[in-house]
Amino acid sequence: MDIRTKLVFTFVAVALASMFALAYTAYQTVAAQLTEARITQLEGLAAFKVGSLQSIVDGWSDLLSLVATRDRIRTTLADYSRSSEAADSVQLRELLDNVRRASPTFHEVSLLDPTGNRIVRSGPEPGHPAVELDLLDRFDDSQPWYIGMVFPDGGEMPLGSMAAPIDLAGERLGYLHALLTLDEIVQISQNTEGLGRTGETMVVVMDGDVGRIIHPVRAAPVEGDSTFDRRRYEGSGLRVGPNDVAAQSLQETELSFQGIVTDYRGQEVWAATSYLRETDWGVLVKVDAAEQMEPIREVRDQLIRIGMILAAFAIVAAFVISFRVAQPILKLSAAADRIHEGDLSARSGVQREDEVGLLARTFDEMAEGLEEQVRLLTEYHQFFNMSLDMMCIAATDGYFKQVNEAWTRELGWSEEELLSKPFVSFVHPDDVQKTIDEVAKLDQGIPTVQFDNRYLHKDGTYRALRWRSTPEGGTGRLYAIARIQPAESPKAEGGVS
Repeated sequence: MDIRTKLVFTFVAVALASMFALAYTAYQTVAAQLTEARITQLEGLAAFKVGSLQSIVDGWSDLLSLVATRDRIRTTLADYSRSSEAADSVQLRELLDNVRRASPTFHEVSLLDPTGNRIVRSGPEPGHPAVELDLLDRFDDSQPWYIGMVFPDGGEMPLGSMAAPIDLAGERLGYLHALLTLDEIVQISQNTEGLGRTGETMVVVMDGDVGRIIHPVRAAPVEGDSTFDRRRYEGSGLRVGPNDVAAQSLQETELSFQGIVTDYRGQEVWAATSYLRETDWGVLVKVDAAEQMEPIREVRDQLIRIGMILAAFAIVAAFVISFRVAQPILKLSAAADRIHEGDLSARSGVQREDEVGLLARTFDEMAEGLEEQVRLLTEYHQFFNMSLDMMCIAATDGYFKQVNEAWTRELGWSEEELLSKPFVSFVHPDDVQKTIDEVAKLDQGIPTVQFDNRYLHKDGTYRALRWRSTPEGGTGRLYAIARIQPAESPKAEGGVS
C-alpha cells in the first residue's frame, strides 16, 4: 500500500471519526437543548393556563359584584326582609331570571338571608342544596369569594360555587350565591395549541381525599377495557389517584417531569404543573414522552446521515465553509444583537447572491419593516394622547384597557384609577343600566352611533358625555370616542370606592 493510499485511508478514518464524534456531541447537545426548551415551553404553558384561569375567576367575581350591588336587587331584598311580602319574592325571582338571561355563565342563582336560608332561586330544576352558612362566614365578607366545586349526580359537568355579600347602608341583607358553568375552563382545556397530537391541559381540584379533573379529557376510553368509565371522559369529573401525574398539580408549587410519571392512561408523559392558590386548583400540561422523544430521535438519525455524507468532503470543505458561511452569519448575528439592544437602524450589510445573501436581504427587509412599525406606533401614541376628545379602548369585561390623556384632563382621574375599576363604577347610577345595555349591543357587534351618559368627575360632580363606539369582532374590545357636553349634573353624594 503506497503512501497516497495510506494518507487517503488516514484522512478518511480521521474524518469519519471526527464527524461521528461531532455528530454524537451535537446529538447530546441538541437533545439537551430540545428537552430544556420543551420543558420550558410546558412550564410556560402551565403558567399561561393559570393566568387564564385567574382571569376567569376574576370575571366570575366581577360578575357577582355587579349583580350583588344592583340597586333594585338590594332595595327589593330590603323590602322583603322587613315584610316578607310574596310580591317582593316574586320580583326577586324575576330579577334573578333576568340575571341568568343576561349572562349564560350563571347556571343557578340564589338569594340567601343573613342566616344562610334560601329566599329565592333561579335555575334549572331540580335545584342544588343551598350553601351552608359556615361556608359563607369563613371568608372575607367584603368581596365575592370562591366556595368550591359542585359535582352533580348523573355525569353532568361540574359547577363552580361562588358567593357575594349583599349590603345596603351598612346592613347585611344576605348573600348572593351562584353556581357557574365551566364552559370557559373547558375551552382552555380543549385548546391544544403547542401540545402536539397527545398533549393535554388538565384542571384538577380536590374532592375529599382524591383529585378530580373538572372537564372532559382528550383521550377516549380504550374499547373493551372495563377499567375505563366513559362518563369520566365526558365531564363528570375523572378521579385521579395519588400516583397519577395530575395529582402532582395539587402540590401548591410549580413542578416539571420528564418521562418519569404516568397519566390516567398509564402512559409516561413529560409534564409541568402550576397552582392557582385562590381556588386551590391545580393545572397540569402534559405530552406523551414517546411524542416528545420523536424530534430528538429524528435529530439523531439526521446527524448520523449528515455525518456520513459530510465525512467524504470534510477535509476540503472545512476551510471554504468556515469562510463562506460563518462570516456573513456572524454579521447577521451582530446586527440582530444591535436590534435587540434597541438600535433599529442596524443592517447586516451582507451582499451575496446565494442562500446566505437571500437570508441577509430578508433580515434587512425585516429590520426596515420593524423600524417603520415602531415609527408608526410612536406616531399613533402621539396622536392618541394629543387628541382633544376622550379616546379609549375598553372591553366587554367592563374595564378600560387604554385611555388617552384627555380623560385625566376632563375628569380628573389618573390613568391608573380609570383602568383599575369597572367603567360602570364611574357612571351616574341612573345611567348604569342603559350603559350596560349599550355594552351588550356592542358585544353583539352593533356599533354605537350616538350614546349619552354621565361620568363622575374626581371633584364629585358629573359630566355629560356623548359617545361613538365600534366593537372589534371576536375580541371583545371596544374602540370609543367621548366628548364632554355642555350640561353638568349636580354634585355627586359619594365618589368611586
